[in-house]
Amino acid sequence: MKKILDVPYYSQILDVEEDYWKKSGCGIVSIKMIIDYFYKDTDFETPKLSKLFDEGIFIKGFINGYWVHKSLTSLIRNYGVSSYNQEFRSRSMNYENEDMFVNEHENTFSENALNKICEQIKNNNPVIVSIFRNVNEQKGGHLIVLTGYEKRNKNIVGFFYNEPNSESIEQGKNIFVSKDIFLEMWKKFAIFVYK
Repeated sequence: MKKILDVPYYSQILDVEEDYWKKSGCGIVSIKMIIDYFYKDTDFETPKLSKLFDEGIFIKGFINGYWVHKSLTSLIRNYGVSSYNQEFRSRSMNYENEDMFVNEHENTFSENALNKICEQIKNNNPVIVSIFRNVNEQKGGHLIVLTGYEKRNKNIVGFFYNEPNSESIEQGKNIFVSKDIFLEMWKKFAIFVYK
């Protein structure tokens, strides 16, 4: 069974004017997709990307090269779409080595999170998630919009997503990723939206 939402697609490469934001615009471009999705069948005039960037900077939503999830949720709510961010990580700490590592609870949180994401999409609500820019090194950050899922025998097979960092709609809209690969690239942060 597949469920794919028709979330409008925008590219930080093609649709963003300033060169700096072409590399770091994923958060605002993802928000634009969300706002346009919820207002696509209305007369509401959605904000231009340039306005969203200005507002995101004004509310201190971009710090040290990263978009702050809490600020992004505020920005989404400013346009009448309910939103909240949620973390699904679970870590243990080694104080002597000043180190943190994944603990035994994270798999449970991850499975619950995947089910919650599917439920949101089933209810016609896309989800913004934070992923590693470089999966192999698990470094950097990037935001994408989950637009759908696929299940077989009630088991999650994978997700469809809009990739803001793409040079064409064909390369960026409703891209499929298997559940296993998604779990490797996902940073265990999500922004849930609904109207």
